[in-house]
Amino acid sequence: MAVTRRIRDRRRLYDDELVLALVKGGEKNLQLWTSKSARDVAALTWDADDVLELVRLAILSGTRHRPEWCVQSPEGPAAACDVFTIFREETGRADGIKRVMHYYLKLAVSRTGKLLLIASCHTAEK
Repeated sequence: MAVTRRIRDRRRLYDDELVLALVKGGEKNLQLWTSKSARDVAALTWDADDVLELVRLAILSGTRHRPEWCVQSPEGPAAACDVFTIFREETGRADGIKRVMHYYLKLAVSRTGKLLLIASCHTAEK
């Protein structure tokens, strides 16, 4: 389970334009950084494009929260992550009913500035 700690500084950590450029670059710029984020994305039956679209929405219209430290594993490296909640209207694949979905996303940019690291990506109800 990923361990998190809030970062005292309330400002965003990563430049929106850099994050959007990484999103535009596609799947090669994306890494599901924690095993939990990989499981959560699989449970949503999403692919890389779906995750990238959620990142784009987070930057453009999501609610930004106080940044947090996210740990890849109990002994693993930590990343300072920007944290967002995103509301998005979706149509259910099975029933065709429109719903407003509430997602929670934590992301970081790698030290090289070439990868988006996803530490958490799931519905807020989870």
